[in-house]
Amino acid sequence: MCIDLSIVILAGIVLKNIEVSLYSMITLYTSMRMVRFIETGIDYSKAFYIFTEKPNEIKNEIYEKLDRGVTLLKAVGGYRGEEKTVILCVVNRPQIFALKQIIKETDPTAFVVLADVNEVIGEGFHKDKIK
Repeated sequence: MCIDLSIVILAGIVLKNIEVSLYSMITLYTSMRMVRFIETGIDYSKAFYIFTEKPNEIKNEIYEKLDRGVTLLKAVGGYRGEEKTVILCVVNRPQIFALKQIIKETDPTAFVVLADVNEVIGEGFHKDKIK
């Protein structure tokens, strides 16, 4: 993507034609988004790993507002050796922003890792039953 963008900008400078460069950037962006959509599909999900001092509050908010389940993982901090609870929650595309808001409002100091999820099978995500 960066190389393609550099070539488009360089071509615009060399050819002294900003209009062609702008159209090329729009085309490049559109094609990049289409490729990402084809790769991820319509059932796009994210896994949230939430490191927080308030796991019960965030867990309850997720249950109430998103109707999603969570998994509580026990972890030990590498530096201080303190025991922590990490919340693992997988949400679909429309719920990503809502979960970010829940975390921000409940514990603004929480450390959150987001990961792309290739496939989710189970209750709440696909109507196919696991056999």
